[in-house]
Amino acid sequence: MGFMIGDVLGLVATILAIGFSAWAFMVAAGLLFPDKTRYAGTMIRSRFWSSFFIGLGGIVVCILPVVILLNLPATRLFGYWLICMIACTASFGGAGIAQLLSERIREGHAEMTPYAGLVKGAGFLSALAMSPLVGWFFLTPMFLIIGFGAGLRAAFRRTPIAAPSAPQVHEHLTA
Repeated sequence: MGFMIGDVLGLVATILAIGFSAWAFMVAAGLLFPDKTRYAGTMIRSRFWSSFFIGLGGIVVCILPVVILLNLPATRLFGYWLICMIACTASFGGAGIAQLLSERIREGHAEMTPYAGLVKGAGFLSALAMSPLVGWFFLTPMFLIIGFGAGLRAAFRRTPIAAPSAPQVHEHLTA
């Protein structure tokens, strides 16, 4: 018994939904956390292999708890939660990669806004990941591993918080 047309359409719809969701996650991460994603992009640009090995180690460490949690009925929800946390962390790194693509795109188009560049960069990244065979089995795992490593580095980066400035006293109010 072969595949029915409904199975094929369901698979295509699932791939498109995952690609669109990944694009939306990267754009949202880039807009909500610009400093973190900029740092992730800097880490990918300057320390590529470090980001790769940190991401690979982080995913290897997370695989065992995910497998255990997903196989126990009482903890299945926590397993899916952990998968979502991995995806969210990888979206920081993915947004960093999208910002690097955005910089390259905007070099040729000076009138393009940073938002448009980020949206296009994330779109190109998602389209590359959705391309059959090479995208599914090579580019998507590479983007996830590198993005997860850079996202971990960006998430656990300590940034100093500036102390609030003293309230300004206006001279005309004190006289």
